[in-house]
Formats: sequence, C-alpha cells, structure tokens
Amino acid sequence: MKILLTIISFFAVFNIVHSQSNKKLNNDLRSYFKVVLNENIVEDSVLLIYQDNQWGDVNGIPKSVVKNKVGRNLIITFKKDDPFIYGNLTLGEGNYIFSKNIIEPGDSIIFTVQKGKIEIDGIGKEKYQFASEVKCQFETLDQKWADSLSQVSKGSNDFTEINVNTMKKDLIDKRQINEEKKQLVLDLLEKYKPRLSAKIYDILKLDYLIQLDVEYLQLFNTDIGYVVFKKQENVDSSYMILDKIYNDYYKDQNINTSENFARSRSVTEFHSEKLRNHKFQNKVSFNSLNVVRYIINNYSGILRDRLLTIYLIRKKINSNNDYLAATDALKCIKTPYCRTLLENLKGNSTPGSKAFEFSLVDSLGKTVKQSDFKGKVVLLDFFFTGCGGCKILNNQMTDIVNYYSNNSNIQFISVNVDKDMEKWKNSLRTLEYTHKGSVDLFTNGLGSNAEIIRHYNIVGYPTLILIDKEGKIISTKPPRPYDEKHKSELIQLINSAL
Repeated sequence: MKILLTIISFFAVFNIVHSQSNKKLNNDLRSYFKVVLNENIVEDSVLLIYQDNQWGDVNGIPKSVVKNKVGRNLIITFKKDDPFIYGNLTLGEGNYIFSKNIIEPGDSIIFTVQKGKIEIDGIGKEKYQFASEVKCQFETLDQKWADSLSQVSKGSNDFTEINVNTMKKDLIDKRQINEEKKQLVLDLLEKYKPRLSAKIYDILKLDYLIQLDVEYLQLFNTDIGYVVFKKQENVDSSYMILDKIYNDYYKDQNINTSENFARSRSVTEFHSEKLRNHKFQNKVSFNSLNVVRYIINNYSGILRDRLLTIYLIRKKINSNNDYLAATDALKCIKTPYCRTLLENLKGNSTPGSKAFEFSLVDSLGKTVKQSDFKGKVVLLDFFFTGCGGCKILNNQMTDIVNYYSNNSNIQFISVNVDKDMEKWKNSLRTLEYTHKGSVDLFTNGLGSNAEIIRHYNIVGYPTLILIDKEGKIISTKPPRPYDEKHKSELIQLINSAL
C-alpha cells in the first residue's frame, strides 16, 4: 500500500511539473501587451502590427495584426526559431505607443497612458523604456535641426548656386545633429546595459546608430537626385561640393555577415540606400538585373538574401528584365523565408500568371469576383479617399474610359482601401476617383491587410493592374496616360488583349 501511494505521489508530482514545464515553454514563445488609460481618451482599441523574421515595417512584406480593447491583453505567438521581431503598437489607428520596437518571446508589458507621458512596466520593459527615452530626446534635437534649416525652397524651377549651398548647409547641420544623437544613444545604452542581454544591447546599438546613417545617406541621395534632375551641366561641380561634405561625415560600415548584424532593421535599410548612392557615385543607370548581380557579387549570407528580397519586393516584377533578376536572385538565396517571399512575388505578379480570385463587395453590397469577368479585359485601379495622385490618375483615365465606352470586352474596376465604408461611398458620388460605368469595389475596411492587396504586393497608390480575358496578368505596372505618348501606349497594350 505504501509503495502504491509512493508511486501515485510520484506521478502526481511528475504531471504537475510536466504541466508547468509545458506552460512555461508555451509562455516563452509568447509576448503579452496591455494598454491602460488614466485619462479621458476616445480610443477604445489597441493594435499591435508586426512582421516575422525581423523585417522592420517593410512595405510589401506580409504583416500580422493583433487587435483588442484597451485594458485587455494583446498576445503574439512566436515561431520557434524567431529570437525577436519588430512591431508597432498603436492606440486606435494611428496614435503610436511604440514604433519598430524589438519584441522578444516572454515579454509581458503594461503601458499606462497618462497626459503627456507613458509609463512602462513588466518583464522585458527595459528595451521599451530605452526606446521611449531616445524618442523623447530625439524630438528635442529634431526641433533644433528644424530651426536651423534654411527657408530657401528647393522647389524652384531655376537651379542656382544658392540651392547647392542650401543642400550643403543641410548636410552639415544634419551631421552635427546626428553626432549629438549618436552620443545620446550611446549614453542611454550605457545606462540600460546592466539590464539588457548582450544580444539585445548589440541589436539596439546597430538599430539606432545605423538608422542615423540611413537618414544621412537618404538626405545626400535626395540632394544629388535633385541636382541630377534639375540641370545636367551642373552635376559634376555640384556633386563635388556635396560629396565632400558627405565623405567628411560618412564612414563606411564594414559588411559583417553575423546573424545579429544582418537581422538589424537598420542594417538592411542602410545597404539598400547604399545601392542608390552607388548609382550616383558611379553615374550609372541601374536596371534590376544589374542591381541583383551587384548585390550577389558584393554581399553574402543572410544580409545578401535580405537585400535581394527587399530590393525586388520594392521594385516588383514588371518586365522581362525584372523576371530574370528574380530568377538570378532565387538561384543564390539560401534563407528559407526570403525564398518564400520571392517565390510568391514571382508567382503572383509575373505577366502570364493567374490573377488573384478576389471576392469583394460593391456599393450595393453585392459580392463581385474576378471570375465574373472571364472573357473581358480588366483594368484594376487601386485607390484611397484623399489620395491626390489617385485623383490625377482618374482625370488622366477619362480619355481612356471614353475611348472604350462602346466596347463591352473591357471592364474598368476601382478597388478602394479605405477603413470606413461611408467615406468610400461618399467618394464615389463625387466621381473624383472613378468613372460612370466602372465597377467599384471595397476591401471591407481591411486596407493594406486585404488579401488582394497582399497578393499583388501593393505598397503605393494609385496602382493599376491589367488582366487579360483568360484571367491572367498582362502587367502590374501598365503605362499611366499622363501624356499623349503614354496614353497611346496604354491603348495599344489594351488593344493587344482585346
């Protein structure tokens, strides 16, 4: 009897320990967030938006959205091998509590929103507190930067010496502000270092210091792009002036192939921006195939794979050259999640691939599908209310719509990505974004998370997609009819499919 009781007791204890062990394992693969309001704020919902595999809020890469009421838990379940992710936490649709923050498995954080400040507490709070402090102090320095900017507009149609001098001053000012910011980051990192893991300390250091180099490089590339655009004969002398300022500041980051280095959100962005800079430095015109081959020849490992992926996702596959570039990239990419993203991109947007079988509602609530238009050429036009470029494109499309007004073999379809249905319906009445006779569809308030948007990797508006009578893609970037030449090209492309 005593032996039996001992055996029963052993299994009871074993089951409890085993159960607790499993519970701990499950919790270790999750993160919990709760937002508490200590003041009268209208918003009652909280959204946590993130991307797997350390992508730092990159357009065109699938995002996951977790939504709940204020005061309730938001829960993220991590993939087994994901050491951390980047995420955005917002109150309602756009009031950021944090942006592009590192989130680790096991984090359990409470954000208490009070007037003028946010208190952060819980397991793993240190990296969120660090980010919050950096944000507050950066805002002060950014105001200093804004106050120092010259009021001379770069938008003048005349290219003058004062424009180059303004750019020169901007670069010098930016350099000074960045040096202050870098020292601020290092000081705060030193403060938090005892409470951060070595891995997270290294990632935070990369994220924040290299992000400042990204911003500086973006400013330089924008200025040089402006010089090139405005007046070709001034490029060399103007470039030399700006390039000296740039080289005085810029110290090339060594290409490190470690996983920590490659996983940093800022590192990928930095080297993506370097590709633009390389184009200006060498005064060459990069097509997609050349860019892909340059990345393959100059980078390796995870960083190479992530650079190839992010470049092609942003570029999209709109031509045979793009298709060949994606094919070359896939030959050398070893990272599984990068391969999956590019294979999906190649399969979903390549001319001749099957169009997405959407199922959306029109303004009367009727469900409309892609297959409903078999036997017709379809031109999809994606827009949102308030989009200035979408209004302009709609005006430019008027002649095209009128040209085919008596042709029943083509259907113009608008697809709206607004959050609010009434807002969309009101926009239809104005005819600012669509035409009479168009089939007008709504993504049910899902916006960028709608399946059709994710399938076609739509990251900007307006976007046109042309589909043939068999429901296959002709082009995910057909000509926009902003002048007679492009109007003729679009008509020719449509006619070839009729």
